[in-house]
Amino acid sequence: YGFRRMFYGIFVDLQRDGLAREMLELPWEEEAPNDASHVVSDGDDSERGNMFWRRRQLRWRQEKAKFDKDRWLQDLDIEEDYVYQCALAMECHWQCGSQSTTAAAAAAAVAKTPEEQSHSVESITADIESLSMNASESMDTTRESYFSEDERLQLHSIPYPLLPQTPTDQDNPSEAEALLLGLWDILFAYVYDHLTTDGESTVESAWTVTTLSSLFSCLEDYADVVALDGRTEADRSATSLAVSSSIRRSLIYPYLRNISFATHCAKQVTAIFQQGPRCIIRCLLQTRKVLEQSELYYLGNKLFVDPYLAWLQKDINHVQMAIQRWTPKVEQVVATERRTLEDLDLNVSDSSSDEESDDSDVESDSDSETDSEDDEDHDHDASANSPRRVGEEKSGSGRNQVSSALLDHNIGTSTTPGLLQSITSPGTTD
Repeated sequence: YGFRRMFYGIFVDLQRDGLAREMLELPWEEEAPNDASHVVSDGDDSERGNMFWRRRQLRWRQEKAKFDKDRWLQDLDIEEDYVYQCALAMECHWQCGSQSTTAAAAAAAVAKTPEEQSHSVESITADIESLSMNASESMDTTRESYFSEDERLQLHSIPYPLLPQTPTDQDNPSEAEALLLGLWDILFAYVYDHLTTDGESTVESAWTVTTLSSLFSCLEDYADVVALDGRTEADRSATSLAVSSSIRRSLIYPYLRNISFATHCAKQVTAIFQQGPRCIIRCLLQTRKVLEQSELYYLGNKLFVDPYLAWLQKDINHVQMAIQRWTPKVEQVVATERRTLEDLDLNVSDSSSDEESDDSDVESDSDSETDSEDDEDHDHDASANSPRRVGEEKSGSGRNQVSSALLDHNIGTSTTPGLLQSITSPGTTD
């Protein structure tokens, strides 16, 4: 588990009672790193034989069971909520970072008078010489000036793990895209907490980020989804799965459980990817600081955040190419796909129909009890003249018991596969 599945035995080696259950929503069954079942089990080489596919199915079932219909209905109209209003009105660092510099330069150019815009030959020659001599130096200065002194100190002090041969967009685009999907999962949780706390993390921020991120809470890995069978639509399916998973969890656990707000957070994540690796590094540094201050969720830094920071800085040019290749896909998914409870496999009608069926069962039981009392009175009068009646009653009660057993046996066995299952396993049924 972890970044590119490079970690194992973390929760066993720490030997801290209850840490796995406090940090993980789905406890991990530790296995040997070279065990074949770590990737494929039961001799099945399809995605259904993958351990992460099975854990994903279990996670979806738990999420659906935890979905609170009444709590979701309360957040349908949150226009008057103060936290919601502040979150929408907030101007984040990824929105004003590069735009402010460009706007300032444009404003300065417009403000110049015609006399200032006219240059002599000597001044033009001097400008060209200064540009040619300080081109590379200015690039380094721009790169250093993007990060604050505290951020540069963090980047130099992080104990980066020794990464395996990292994939690039040219060498292995599927594996690089799987890493970007995990990065999306983390950044969505970060953006949600960043917006709802006005950029100032609280004591609940570590819980919010860890709970909303399926990587932190369930050790999710999208590599098996991206590499389904090399089809052109597999990438889009994997992207749809990651986006839907983030929005789905935002409707189950945190304070604001609203699809519109979750979509707004998703659009903000795409804006971060558009800014490039440096903006992503800044977001991860802030996420790392939040998790580092927590006694329960600090392992998220070791398993995911620190390796991602090392990957982003190791070969920033190839990472930039991978981001540019993948960003249009996620933009299309966020902008075009429908997101209703039925699409997210959180259909409210399922629970309401169960309640209606329970009420109808109670009414039918009361009616049957009344009918049975009338039949008993009638049968008692005729029992002396018809001894066969007693036998018929006994046989009838036996049939009723058998039919009830069959009904009890069938309760809850019918399931309807949701959209998320069809995304990961197209063309297959359980």
